[in-house]
Amino acid sequence: MSPASQAALSGAVREAVRGDQVYPHYQPIVELVSRDVVAVEALARWAHPCDGLIAPERFIPAAESGGFIGDLFFQMLRRVCVDGLKWRSPVQIAVNVSPHQFHDAGLADKILSVLDRTGFPPHRLEIEVTEGNPMLDWSRAAKIFQTLKAHGIRLALDDFGTGYANLGHLHMLPFDRVKIDRSFLQAILERAENRTIVRSIIALSRELGLSTIGEGVETVGQMDWLKEAGCELAQGHYFGFPLSAEAIEDLL
Repeated sequence: MSPASQAALSGAVREAVRGDQVYPHYQPIVELVSRDVVAVEALARWAHPCDGLIAPERFIPAAESGGFIGDLFFQMLRRVCVDGLKWRSPVQIAVNVSPHQFHDAGLADKILSVLDRTGFPPHRLEIEVTEGNPMLDWSRAAKIFQTLKAHGIRLALDDFGTGYANLGHLHMLPFDRVKIDRSFLQAILERAENRTIVRSIIALSRELGLSTIGEGVETVGQMDWLKEAGCELAQGHYFGFPLSAEAIEDLL
């Protein structure tokens, strides 16, 4: 993308945030043994007036590079809290935090302020941070994680196995869950090395007292393999696509 195109996209996304055009859809997270929906992940969608719903991979990088990812995140978080309080089922809701946001030392206090103002219970919120991003300052993030954890918010390491976290981070930081990256599951039934990696992640997580979520499950074969390997939770198109707040309430 040319610099001019990038600038135009960044400006359009900024106006979308100001115009309240970005809102969450929710993808179910399923307990593999019971097949119950026990949580959902909030995923940003841009309701473009001409192009319809736009997926986050097309506009989140523009929000990050433009310096207003925090504005977008807190707009999303407020909507997530309001939506979640309406649902009859008090499931947990996972929300992604950009590595760029950890440059803000007040991030934890701002998240807690949103929960306080909306009345959303901290134990129902899970903050996800993506492992595979070199931008994350782990030492700075650790202080923020500790504050969030002390207030009952759960923490998950997303896309585990893709790169920049190490076993020291997994052991020392107060994560509750590890999300196994979808790239390992796409060929899990065909590639022995993928099965070895996923079994290792599940075993390591269990030893550290962490639950595991398999991402990107699309077939019954993948689901059955994960369950037999000891993975507790899963999400993906096999269980349901991201849905609006109203539609996910009907599913719950």
